[in-house]
Amino acid sequence: MGLMLFAPLAQAQNATVKPIVTVAINRLDEIKKDIIYIASVISGQPEQTIAATVELQTGFFTQGLDQTKPIGIIGTASGITPGFYAFVPTKNIQQLLAPLAGFGLQLQDAGDGLLVLQTGGLDVYFNQTDTYCFISNARESVAKPPEDPAKLLDGLTDTYDLAAKLNIQAIPVAQRALAMSQIRTAMEFSLQRLPDETDAAFEARRKAAQDSFQQLQDVVDQLDSLTFGLAVDGEKKRAFVDVSMAAVDGSKLAQQFGAYELASTKLSGFLAENAAAQLSSAYVIPPSEAGQIISTLESAKSQIDAAINSDPNIPADARELIRSVVGNLMEVANGTIEDGEVDMAGSVTTDGGEMKVVAAAKVANAQKLNDSFKEIIAAAQEQGEQLPDIKLDAAQHGSATFHTVSIPIPPFEDQAQRIFGESVDLTVGFGESHIYFGFGNGNIAALKSAITSSDKDGVDVDPLSGYLSVGSFIGFFADKLDNPDVKLLAEAIGRGNDKILMTMTSEKNGSKYHIELQEGVLRAIGTVIQLQQANAAVDDPF
Repeated sequence: MGLMLFAPLAQAQNATVKPIVTVAINRLDEIKKDIIYIASVISGQPEQTIAATVELQTGFFTQGLDQTKPIGIIGTASGITPGFYAFVPTKNIQQLLAPLAGFGLQLQDAGDGLLVLQTGGLDVYFNQTDTYCFISNARESVAKPPEDPAKLLDGLTDTYDLAAKLNIQAIPVAQRALAMSQIRTAMEFSLQRLPDETDAAFEARRKAAQDSFQQLQDVVDQLDSLTFGLAVDGEKKRAFVDVSMAAVDGSKLAQQFGAYELASTKLSGFLAENAAAQLSSAYVIPPSEAGQIISTLESAKSQIDAAINSDPNIPADARELIRSVVGNLMEVANGTIEDGEVDMAGSVTTDGGEMKVVAAAKVANAQKLNDSFKEIIAAAQEQGEQLPDIKLDAAQHGSATFHTVSIPIPPFEDQAQRIFGESVDLTVGFGESHIYFGFGNGNIAALKSAITSSDKDGVDVDPLSGYLSVGSFIGFFADKLDNPDVKLLAEAIGRGNDKILMTMTSEKNGSKYHIELQEGVLRAIGTVIQLQQANAAVDDPF
């Protein structure tokens, strides 16, 4: 059995059994360098001081390891039998495992140049070569080790300090079926009819649950691999995490991922240069996915309608208004999904000491939302509600109509007044196929400028991308507020290389999510920790 499990992995990757999971640990000299860098940035201490501390704390555990080679752990299974295969860069595994003797565990001669560690229920075999020690729970797996086991790591250590790759389709079919059966049983148990639940509401909830289960089943059947990677990059002064997915070639899921390759936005003007924050999402919705989303929306609408009809606390006239608004929202949502295009963008700026937000999204029949907005305002005014200064149809730009709200900030809200002034303006706008949102004094001019400057032919973008400039925000608040901690934080971060970035990019049959912290953010984390420690010491000097 051991030969069937692992021998293919050890023969220059001519594998007939694909590993279920591959865990890759980069060479220790690189990891140490990255730890020293990030610890120095966060703590503010010199790298030489950090290096001495790292060596002192890790030296005992890493002696005997070749720190210029990676470590790998591979798991696979045949039928329902699991196993593992690992390789550690050392010339003396007995030295590394010497501390186990204190627990009564010692390596013993297993013949043919192999060693065995008998742990009671599991025998672990070792084959020590000149460069690596190969380890497995199957004797045959370590009998003929490969010359370069790093090739088994799929190139993960080229990019990451620590990474793991899960091959979904390598999990035995029986085990996948068992897991899905248990999930289905739990789902069906949760679908018991609730007290006073109508037939329509129960049916809608049941259908939504079944649709969700089917989507999960499709993922299990069609997702080929899932990869997680973590890295610190001292040269580029950043730390990042990646999560990648790839579907089975030719599957429906692969076609859905392929739609992300067509990402293009016609709202580029809303992505202001040098913004304190930006976010955009643009991609094509495949027809198969659109059908599932619309089905989910219809189920949600049935549940909402049932809740509206059964709630005795809703007056009759309000009930009709709510039905109308919900109906319009669902009609717009369904139409947007059927159009098959997602396009939204927005940004926050802090230029000239003024914070402004502009955002827009493409929707089907935006005027229905305009009608609902006006209905809500009219109903509130008829009921004598105390509303802020609302101006309907306050401005026009092309086909877009803007409504404004001026919200006063009371004098006792001293910090809010320092930031925004005595009032702050909100704007909601509706065009033929777009909705708009603005925040901050003078935001209508910014909205008009963003609409005008947007490239109507479209600009290629990632399906999802955004960033937040921590230095810009902290600097803005430091200028507005009389707070020494905020000012200290702003000085520590500085301006530039201070972003939290997030992107989703299209890859073959899949996509990759990337989250990155630049050096200024790492410094901010360290400064916050130091401030908390200092404040705690003041509060509790003992």
